[in-house]
Amino acid sequence: MVTSRSRLLRTGGIALEWSLGVALLGLIYLHLAPNVKGLPVPAPEPSVAAAQNGSSSSTGKLAVCATSTVCITDDVTHDTFTFDCPSGAYTFTRCSDGFTITGTGTPSTVASVEFLNAFQPDRRITADLMLGQGTGKAAISFRTVQGTYQNFFIKQNIPFAPCGSCGALKTPK
Repeated sequence: MVTSRSRLLRTGGIALEWSLGVALLGLIYLHLAPNVKGLPVPAPEPSVAAAQNGSSSSTGKLAVCATSTVCITDDVTHDTFTFDCPSGAYTFTRCSDGFTITGTGTPSTVASVEFLNAFQPDRRITADLMLGQGTGKAAISFRTVQGTYQNFFIKQNIPFAPCGSCGALKTPK
């Protein structure tokens, strides 16, 4: 036996489910399409805007690839790998003997991570720096003679470490 009260409750429940579904779809739409006309666009954080304009910031956030030079310094050896984001020009310096590799690769930015890839007949280089964490790594594989490669690995675990120099390397006594 169906009473008018049960019909009313069932109809009210269906209407509530529909309205919650529409509200959920609206939230998903607003999240995925924040630049819809008439809606405010969130402004970038002041430190990010300052870094993009070339001014320094004390918050530790790094500039985007279009305007910056990325430097990755190994925590232990102080070997450095730097690359210029717009041009892709890179330099690797091994501190133990001053060995240097230079060249040009392909820079890119994906989800706040700066990447550089370089593939030439005598070398393969991949490097990345996470802008939010200030940590990164680089892997350099360099052909010394036909069929023989020397591999170098740089790992920067210290967040926002200053760009190293080989003079900072302490020699054991």
